[in-house]
Amino acid sequence: MVKAIVHDRDGGVCVRCGSDRDLTIHHRVNRGMGGAREPWINQAHNLLLSSPVRSEQRQEAYSTFLAAWDQAEKNFDGLVDSWEEESSIAREVEWHSGDGWESLGLDWARQTHEVEQSVTGPLEAIYLLGPDEVQQRVGNMASALANMRGLLMGIPRLAEQGSADSAWQEHPRLKVAMIEARARFLDASRAVLQTAPDTGRKWFR
Repeated sequence: MVKAIVHDRDGGVCVRCGSDRDLTIHHRVNRGMGGAREPWINQAHNLLLSSPVRSEQRQEAYSTFLAAWDQAEKNFDGLVDSWEEESSIAREVEWHSGDGWESLGLDWARQTHEVEQSVTGPLEAIYLLGPDEVQQRVGNMASALANMRGLLMGIPRLAEQGSADSAWQEHPRLKVAMIEARARFLDASRAVLQTAPDTGRKWFR
């Protein structure tokens, strides 16, 4: 009887992800958290439908995406750290053959494109798995990454024109935007993976 009530109330789907696969009934307040002998512990208001399949998929997808994102950040930082040496070489090549800045620009365009592409697959997996709040946060991260890529790939051209300083002044702001976007995604993903969402129904002990 109680199982039927929970199933009907939650619409026959996982309250965390909306999946109807491999559903099990979980406790909102676990029996091991001091309520094992309380009469309400196994009543409908303390139970919910949950699908471990989608939760496990999301856990893996979120972790894979964060690893790819962190590596992308390191790769962008590596480009920034190499600027002094590479720009010096570009100036020397430019003086000898006239194509130093063009070559450096093509190389940075290639490298920044590869960095952005390395995150695309893991990002698309999250778009498929959701939920909406996490999709929004990962979209913000993609925008922050694209903005950083746009800045970095344009610096050699600006350096050739003698106007790269303004771009470098913009770099710290975009770096902070990437850090903040990651933090917001982490908060949203933790809420999905660790806390059952509010179903809109009040329950009391």
